[in-house]
Amino acid sequence: MTELPSLDEIAFGEVLAMSLSTPTTHGTHGLHRFPAKFVPQIPRWALREFSHPGALVVDPFVGSGTTLVEALRYPVRAIGIDLDPLACAIARAKADVPNLEDVRLAWSRVIARWPHVPVPANVPMSGVDNPGHWFSEGARSELDGLFRAIEAVEMNARTRAFLHVAVSSVLRRVSNADDQSMKTYVSHTNPKDPPAVRAIVGKSVDRAIAGLASLENMRNSRAEMPRVLHADARELPIESSSVDLMITSPPYLDSVDYQYNLMAEYFWLGPLVGAESRDDFNLLRRQATGAKNPLSETLHVPKSVAGLLSAEHVPHDRWRSTVSYLQDLDTHLAEAARCLKRHGIYVMVVGNSGSRNGEVPLHDCLTRMAASRGLSLEHAFGYRVRRHYMKFPRKGRGGIILVDWVLVFRRVMDATPSPDRLPLLGWTLPPDAVAN
Repeated sequence: MTELPSLDEIAFGEVLAMSLSTPTTHGTHGLHRFPAKFVPQIPRWALREFSHPGALVVDPFVGSGTTLVEALRYPVRAIGIDLDPLACAIARAKADVPNLEDVRLAWSRVIARWPHVPVPANVPMSGVDNPGHWFSEGARSELDGLFRAIEAVEMNARTRAFLHVAVSSVLRRVSNADDQSMKTYVSHTNPKDPPAVRAIVGKSVDRAIAGLASLENMRNSRAEMPRVLHADARELPIESSSVDLMITSPPYLDSVDYQYNLMAEYFWLGPLVGAESRDDFNLLRRQATGAKNPLSETLHVPKSVAGLLSAEHVPHDRWRSTVSYLQDLDTHLAEAARCLKRHGIYVMVVGNSGSRNGEVPLHDCLTRMAASRGLSLEHAFGYRVRRHYMKFPRKGRGGIILVDWVLVFRRVMDATPSPDRLPLLGWTLPPDAVAN
């Protein structure tokens, strides 16, 4: 199938398969890579099923803005929230878009002023040791000149921010970092010969401008321009009982280091979005929900999942980050319940991470935590994930997510009984499908 069927056509607990040929980069969806983003069909389905004209729609872990782009198809008000400043910049560029002709004119002037400059000593983010490890001298020189030209040309702030992100979309390709893995690292066993910046950046920006034009065609004439807020999903800057619909895919448990995956991009855009130094960047990684090395020292498993998840499910070295993750999402669910209107809907997409100790029943943990916060589970179904590897697989057991679960909650006024457990599929990849 290319689109999800209506809610009443999906059985509770059913696992669906979507066509691999379904396009997912239309409009501005393909503007910039982002690790583990959900497919546009999911927020599109949720908006179709649960929104109404004038509805306030919030994505509290907005990432690169997939929900916001889809919200432009509907006459709704949409807000995206994220603690990651680079994610906010990408989401704004994709959804809170500039005027198409302003971008075309500005880019032509940037190209005309793009100078050849001496090789800079470092990348813009301070504290980055050995910049030559990540970018060649030629790439650093070309990129430095290009970002200088963008700053020198007169344009409005929204157009400039769009061009920053459009140029950022080639940073990983022109770096020495491996293109095959989401993780930012330089492979010594499979050395890379990156293309020259001038050879590819023009095509990438032209493609970004074409995406803007396409977005105009798919946009509902009554859709309001989405807002992106740099804020914490554990403390939402949203008025109580004001939200009609929440749609999100929170970070995967212990599977994706989102900031580290975008480290090459942070080296250049970090100072523009508030991460001036490598220390700032490292602090961001520890503040994120699901951080491998969380800041909090006082951690406890939420009472609602006691007996459901124990240290036996998770390797010892991952237990602290797992508990921190559950604690963060429990806090967020309380905030979500505060912000949703009575009978408001929350559509959350989660994947059950696999570890060397087996499959973690994260979907059950979330439904129980939600129930304790007054969010009653109305429906649940799964769909097969296209790209299984969220990080390096460990002999086929870790870092693989095969199914995402779509959990549909409704805001009720009191805590509800814990729902029955959802299927624990226990699927694995065959040995010949695993890249060890």
